[in-house]
Amino acid sequence: MTHTFTRLIVPMHGELNISPDIQQLTRELSVALSGWKDGQFSAFVHPANDPRGVRFKSYSSTLETRLREVTLEYRLIAEQIDPSAKHWYELRDADPSLKQRFMIVGEQYGGGCSL
Repeated sequence: MTHTFTRLIVPMHGELNISPDIQQLTRELSVALSGWKDGQFSAFVHPANDPRGVRFKSYSSTLETRLREVTLEYRLIAEQIDPSAKHWYELRDADPSLKQRFMIVGEQYGGGCSL
């Protein structure tokens, strides 16, 4: 599978002036990713001071895997907002009469299974 970099898409309103250095690096990364593991991965590159760092994600991830990744990202961001939230629970209710289907709960004090 061959992928070609065509343009940089930024999901943002208004003008965004991206430095030429960043544009060049993203083009190079795009080309490198297309040749690595048959182009099945994307990269998420965050600033060096961001705890998410650099992550690679496979396009072939199952929905369960993708849900786990989003849950982890939610947890990292929530802990930056409130560092006292240290015990995490993912709840799924099998009771079809309830409206809530998925919940992520962060508590100061734990006692159950953490994520």
